[in-house]
Amino acid sequence: TPDGAIWTQTMFTPSYWSRYFEVFDEVKIVARVQPVVQASPDWVQVNTGRTSVEALPYYLGPWEYLLRRQSVLTSAQQAFTVGDTVLFYSASPPALAIRKKLRRLNYPYGVYIIANPYDVFSPGAVRSKLRPFFRWLAPRQLRSLCEEASAAAYITEAALQKRYPPSSTAYTDHYSMAELPEDTFVKQPRTFVSDQTSWTLITVGAMSQLYKAQDILIEAIA
Repeated sequence: TPDGAIWTQTMFTPSYWSRYFEVFDEVKIVARVQPVVQASPDWVQVNTGRTSVEALPYYLGPWEYLLRRQSVLTSAQQAFTVGDTVLFYSASPPALAIRKKLRRLNYPYGVYIIANPYDVFSPGAVRSKLRPFFRWLAPRQLRSLCEEASAAAYITEAALQKRYPPSSTAYTDHYSMAELPEDTFVKQPRTFVSDQTSWTLITVGAMSQLYKAQDILIEAIA
C-alpha cells in the first residue's frame, strides 16, 4: 500500500515467521510485491517488528516474468548481504539468482521443501502450453538446489526426500509448517448422532490452479 506497508493473504503471516526468532534477530523475506491502493480487511501486514520484506518486481506467470526478468534477478541478488543466513523455500527464479551469487562466494545455504513441482505441473493441474516444459525443468532445478544445500528440511517424512535428496553431508530434518496452538486440539472426538443421514465434507486448498485435485475429489465423493 502507498504507506509502505506490505500485506499477505496467505499463511505467511508474522506469527509464522516468529518461529525463527528463537535463533535469529530478524527475518528478511524476499518476495514479489504488487502495489495496491488499499488493503482488504482480511489481509495481514507482514513487515512489522522484526520482520521485513525485500520487494521484488511483481510478475504473474512466465510471460510477465520474461518481461521483468533482469530487474527481478538483479533485485533478488541485491537482497542478499554477506552475513545473512539464507533459507530457500523453492527453486524459483529469484532463489536461483541468489544461489548463483552464493556459489561465487562459496557461501552455505539451507532449503525447506514444502511442495513438489512435479505434481504441481502434472497433466490437468495447470492450464498452460508450457506445462510439460516446466514439469521437466522445475524438478531438476529443485533437485540441484537440494543437492548443494548445507541443511535441508522437508514438510514430509520421506516422500519429498526421495524425489529431492539432500547432500550426504547436509544436516536434514522434517517438520510441518502448520501453526497448531493448544486451542487447535480437542480432548475427545466429536460424537455423531446415529440417525444422521446428511453430511458436509470440506476440502481446503488453493483454487488458482487444480493441482490440489478438487475435481478428482468431487468425482471420488460421487
